[in-house]
Amino acid sequence: MKTKTIIISILIVLFALISMGQSGCGIDDVAKPKPSPPVGEFQGDSWIPLETVFFMGEQRVEKRDDGVYIIFPEFISPDGISTMSFKDGSILEATLVNRVKEGDYVMRVTEADPDTGAPLRGIVKGSGTWEMYTEEGQLIFLGTVQILQRRYVFNKDGQYVEIQDEVPAPYRGVGVGIYQGRILEAEATLHMELRNGKPGVGGPGTGRIQ
Repeated sequence: MKTKTIIISILIVLFALISMGQSGCGIDDVAKPKPSPPVGEFQGDSWIPLETVFFMGEQRVEKRDDGVYIIFPEFISPDGISTMSFKDGSILEATLVNRVKEGDYVMRVTEADPDTGAPLRGIVKGSGTWEMYTEEGQLIFLGTVQILQRRYVFNKDGQYVEIQDEVPAPYRGVGVGIYQGRILEAEATLHMELRNGKPGVGGPGTGRIQ
C-alpha cells in the first residue's frame, strides 16, 4: 500500500513539472534572478517631438515695466524619449511625459516685428514636471525640470524656427517601482532639430542615478 502511495506521489510531481515546462515556466525561469536596473553615471540623449505637444488653452500677452511677456498655457508632451548610456555598458531607454501648468513658462520678447508687433525673438524661463516610464510602461521616476534660459526665434508667420538652451536645464527625479529609493540628477542642453523628418527639441545631457 505504501509503495502504491509513493508511486502516485511521484507521478503527481512529474505531471506538475511537465505542466510547468509546457506553460513556459520552468524551474530555471523561477530561480533565475532578474538583472538590477542600471545605476551610476550616464550620458543621455533626449527628444521631444513638437508634433505631439498638446496645448490646453491660448497664450496671452502681458506688458510689464521691463518689457512684453508671453505667458504659455498649460501643455503636455506625452511622447518624449530619453536614452541613458551608463559606464558599465547598460542602456536605459525610457518614455518621458512632460507637463507644464499655465503660467509656468514665460517668454520675454527681445525682438518684435516693427510693423505688426509679433515676436521675432524671445527668452523663455520656466519649470515643469515629468514622468519617466520603461518601454514596458512601468513608471520609474517622477521629477521636475527648470528651464533657465531658452532662446526662441520665430519667422514672419509666428512659427518656431529656432529653439536653443543657452544654459543647461537641470532635471531631478525621485525613483519609484524598480528605482524606489533612488535619485536621478541630470543636466541637458536641448535645441530644435529634425529627426526622421519631424521637428522636435532634443540634445545631449549627463547625469547620475544614485
